Amino acid sequence: MKNKIAQLAVLCVLTLVAVSCERASPESSRVSLQLPTYSKVGALACTKCLNRVIVNVDGDSFPTIKYMAQDTTGTELSPEVVLDVPSGPARKIQILAIYKLSDGALEAQYGITFSDIFGFETPPITLLLNNLGPFKKGSVVGRYLTDAHSGPTGKVIISMNHESGMSMDLMESEILNGWFDFFMSENFQMGYRMADSGAPLVGLDKQKLASLTPAPANRVSHIARVHRPSSYYRTAPPNEQVNEFHDIIYGFFGNAASVTDKLVCAEPSAAGTLTPMLTNIQQTSVGGTTAGISYSYTPASSAVTVTPSNAVVNVVGGRSNTNCPPVADQSSYLDNRISIRLSQFDGYGNDTARALGGAFSYVNSDTPPQVRKYSTIVGGTYNYKFKLLPGLFGPPGSAAALFDGVKLYTKPYAASGGYDNLRCTDIGLSLIGFTEYAFGDSPPYIDTLNGFVTLAVPYVAGDVNNGYILCPTKGGGLTGYGGLYVGSLQ
Repeated sequence: MKNKIAQLAVLCVLTLVAVSCERASPESSRVSLQLPTYSKVGALACTKCLNRVIVNVDGDSFPTIKYMAQDTTGTELSPEVVLDVPSGPARKIQILAIYKLSDGALEAQYGITFSDIFGFETPPITLLLNNLGPFKKGSVVGRYLTDAHSGPTGKVIISMNHESGMSMDLMESEILNGWFDFFMSENFQMGYRMADSGAPLVGLDKQKLASLTPAPANRVSHIARVHRPSSYYRTAPPNEQVNEFHDIIYGFFGNAASVTDKLVCAEPSAAGTLTPMLTNIQQTSVGGTTAGISYSYTPASSAVTVTPSNAVVNVVGGRSNTNCPPVADQSSYLDNRISIRLSQFDGYGNDTARALGGAFSYVNSDTPPQVRKYSTIVGGTYNYKFKLLPGLFGPPGSAAALFDGVKLYTKPYAASGGYDNLRCTDIGLSLIGFTEYAFGDSPPYIDTLNGFVTLAVPYVAGDVNNGYILCPTKGGGLTGYGGLYVGSLQ
């Protein structure tokens, strides 16, 4: 798919995850884009390894052609991007290239060119890219509200803006009755707009992590930021080093009157000190001098904060759990509150840290927080419970709810990941090799009162290698929204 984006761009907007269209017309030209490479002298290793490429192609008679590729092998992408573009004059080609440096840091480079493109095969286009500087990625998660208990549903286009004048679309995400999990940068301004209407998400649009971070002297209860170490070691095998900047903002956004009673509640550390220690990550590898990493949250009534460092996971903004009304439900996301626990940041990855996946929420009663809970019952059947995000599910046949059921899909030897950008459509799941799981006499049960869906999955020898995707449904059909990759169910 990397090298065959779309041939019918005048008829359809294409993304990497869309079904590719076959070449059907001589009015399309194949274009080869050549990106810079950086290699050591006399060696094959890259000093700047091409980690991600995003291409936008625009013209006067077709929707934007979008291409994205990301390295998942730990090496680098090919510096050649081949795609098919409708023939014609003055095709605007934009490229954002993200390079990974030897210390794990990321660097953004950008280029734009206008080319007259005619003929079946065109000469290669060698691109000159401008270095935009360090690129720090992160996330913003939570809910965008248009009234007290609801928000928009649909596809969201995430774009990137730069002081140089660069502006281009990066990727597509989704929002479900206001609930979202968006990519955001620390130092590059991001745009968020509804794909169908083009309406911006006011308050999130044209923001970055730095601009959304609550100031210590002006904290708000409905937004909090977690500063995380950018380099650390996981102490569990294989004792690997992680080099990645990925801070996260949690919050409620949108209609100002609708967010005033919403809370982000964080687990406090004792009197704002650097305790307790996190147990699964540390500054140095096993065998060296152990230097632990601490968790710190100063109560919101104080303006004191801790300078972000590689020794501290630090929360700013929001409220301390001790200053929030107690709740029995230990879900990470409730209708009027988001709960943050220190265990979310103890080396279990970004998915656990964000604690939101598709139409589902993590539960904080376990360490680490889990997206599912299970118990073994007679006959070796696993009884799984998945927590539903508030305001999304209703009973079967509910006209008002976005979803009223779920389907489970499985694929052999798919337990190790790589399906984060899934779409819950019959064609999309089939293309990546997943087939529907047959529940037989024990279909999934939606408990709207307690906000869970229960699945009964019998034990099958060897199934530990199989991967699963959970998709919400409406009237028994997939909607294209809300999917969750859950890995193995054993």
